[in-house]
Amino acid sequence: MILNIFRRSRPVAPATNELPADVLATLDGMHVMLRPHGEDGVPRALVQIAGHRGGWIHSLDDDLRHLAMVFPELSQEQLARAHRFIAAQVRRRVQLANEPEPGVQRRTWANHWKPRSYDSI
Repeated sequence: MILNIFRRSRPVAPATNELPADVLATLDGMHVMLRPHGEDGVPRALVQIAGHRGGWIHSLDDDLRHLAMVFPELSQEQLARAHRFIAAQVRRRVQLANEPEPGVQRRTWANHWKPRSYDSI
């Protein structure tokens, strides 16, 4: 009887697609480095997360494979959600890289034209 008390199964959390807090914190702190375009012209992003050696080039297959290695407790739906989170961060990083710096105007002939003086001698 006493042994049954210790053998009780722990309550199982209901199946959910939400990511655990530790996974979200790890993904929130990930590092995204942009690399030159590949042969297909699509920008490549190198993703590095804490708890995983090295990084990988962002793609659906690579994201799912590496996330499953780092977080084996995640379900397939949670892995897909984590991939979407990474994809959103990569898109944001690409957009930030393509935006001009604030306060810096692009140099063109129209905004840097200066009249020259052609006084005759």
